[in-house]
Amino acid sequence: MMNLRILFFFICATFQPFWASAQFRIPALGHSIYEGVFTGNGLLGTMTYLAGKNSMRVDIGRTDVYDHRANSEDKLFDQARMSLGHFEIEFESPIVQAKGDIYLKEAFAEANVSTGKGIMRIRTTTLSNDNIILLEVFKKDFNGNYHLTWKPDEAISPRMGFSYTQKPKNYPANPKGHFGEQGEIKYFDQPLLAGGGYVTAYYGKPGKEVDTYLITVDYSQRGTAYVNTAINYVQNFSKQKLTKGLASHRKWWTNYFKASTLELPDTVYQQFYDMQLYKLASATRSDKPAMDLQGPWTSPTPWPAYWLNLNMQLAYSPVFKANQLGIANSLIQMIDRNKDQLRQNVPEPYRYNSLAVGRSSGPTLWSPVLLAKDVSPEGASDGEKELGNLVWLLHSYYQYYRATMSQDVYDRLFPLLKEAINYHLHLLEKDQAGKYHIGVKTYSPEYPKGYAYDTNYDLSIFRWGLKTLIELDQEKGAKDKLHAVWKDVLANLTDYPQDTDGFYDR
Repeated sequence: MMNLRILFFFICATFQPFWASAQFRIPALGHSIYEGVFTGNGLLGTMTYLAGKNSMRVDIGRTDVYDHRANSEDKLFDQARMSLGHFEIEFESPIVQAKGDIYLKEAFAEANVSTGKGIMRIRTTTLSNDNIILLEVFKKDFNGNYHLTWKPDEAISPRMGFSYTQKPKNYPANPKGHFGEQGEIKYFDQPLLAGGGYVTAYYGKPGKEVDTYLITVDYSQRGTAYVNTAINYVQNFSKQKLTKGLASHRKWWTNYFKASTLELPDTVYQQFYDMQLYKLASATRSDKPAMDLQGPWTSPTPWPAYWLNLNMQLAYSPVFKANQLGIANSLIQMIDRNKDQLRQNVPEPYRYNSLAVGRSSGPTLWSPVLLAKDVSPEGASDGEKELGNLVWLLHSYYQYYRATMSQDVYDRLFPLLKEAINYHLHLLEKDQAGKYHIGVKTYSPEYPKGYAYDTNYDLSIFRWGLKTLIELDQEKGAKDKLHAVWKDVLANLTDYPQDTDGFYDR
């Protein structure tokens, strides 16, 4: 599965970059997002790479732009992440060479493009504290002409473009989008069938040596006001605001890197560490949406959603040691905000005291788990048979608590973990030897034959959850009425499946 987690490491491994001081260099830009240079502010983002023999592209993304059709079982289609489109920069003559640089601590990216008409630099900066993307075209050493055009993507689930995915029988098209102009502002408005829509608005100002473009994206799940909101936002973003915005942008990134200062004797490892920090803060922030598989960068993908059985957990794993709890807060807020939906994800008999989440979802965490005692999950997908995903997510929540030691965080974490573990307790059975087993078959992620009893995936996180509940409750005097139950189950939980080669998941 190619996703944000893999992107974190793929770029570093692919290009064997030349490391300058806090600078990531790609000697030859390619034709995909894995071969480009990127920026982001946790909501908006850019990715710059080759489009064709004589053109470059700058992809524009916004993390929270999801379709939101209700009452559907096809969440990867009806509640899918939407791809916006890209700006295409077309030249008169073929591109001879294109290389890229990301200036990590200044947080901007450049593509250096050579054609028969000279050299052009395309710089992108996604401002930290403003919903503005600054696109600058430096043409001092360029003697030709270029043409910049917005190329919108179709408003469908990206999963529709893959032959091996099972498509919904009924998938009404979203309304057609349309271009418009208001004064000097150009825009593309994409309404949604479920209501609301999203718009990309931009303004270009030519200069003698530098052409400047200001870009924003707005999104709403209802009404049409988002169009004027975006237009007005760009219209009112004066040169003075841009100057202040850039100063604020640099200050934010300076403070961000200071919070995670780590000095390593090896230059390559040092810059690799800096790159991971850069990606994290480009992908999300404390007050921004949690990281899905795309972050602010979009591309054709069969996974246009949050993937909750491995990817989110790994994507957030560096932030606690790196002293970046603001980054972690985007995940914490997402869980807190959707507790009611986590309850609806479990079968009805258990909803009174249990929570769960399946394999994938949109921002609402709607992702049912259909595991129940004495009920065959016939027709359920593998993702609807994954038991331990929420507890794995709460492992990150627990790390957040331990880093903050906040009473408020404790008061939110403890009932969440307790109710996630309750779902496991409902499914337990005790054998004649007095050992507890998970009494239904569950699916262990990424295993082609992973549908089995007592998978390591579920036993390991269940065991951690029990230990952690006991530990957390002991901090308050061990007063919870289930304390003895947790200790009993933990002491008598069946061992991990293993053979002569070690642990296995069937």
